[in-house]
Amino acid sequence: MSGPVGDDECILRHVTSGKRVSHQDFKLREGKGETGLSVSRNLPTLPAALVARVSRSPADSRVAAARVGDVRALGLEVVPDPLPDDPGHALIVSGAVPLSNDLTVRERLRSMFHLLPPGA
Repeated sequence: MSGPVGDDECILRHVTSGKRVSHQDFKLREGKGETGLSVSRNLPTLPAALVARVSRSPADSRVAAARVGDVRALGLEVVPDPLPDDPGHALIVSGAVPLSNDLTVRERLRSMFHLLPPGA
């Protein structure tokens, strides 16, 4: 699924903080050369498939979702980045504002991503 990501699409992000979404869930791993935040488009990737793909401890994992248009309203972009095991993979990258480890940007992302029910 490499076509443009629409504003009305829902994107998913694996969160490791457990019971709530934290600004830490949106921190770039700069030491690993990350320039974007890994997300998956809700279709074709389902939340359970995302957890199975990225988590070492699925029982402790959660998935949060946000609308692409809301992310873009922050001045960020969402671009397709299909992977062999996740054709719906995408990245949140810099747009009108830089995507950095700035706490303000991470807090704004945290506020728009909402936890899905476990096992969703």
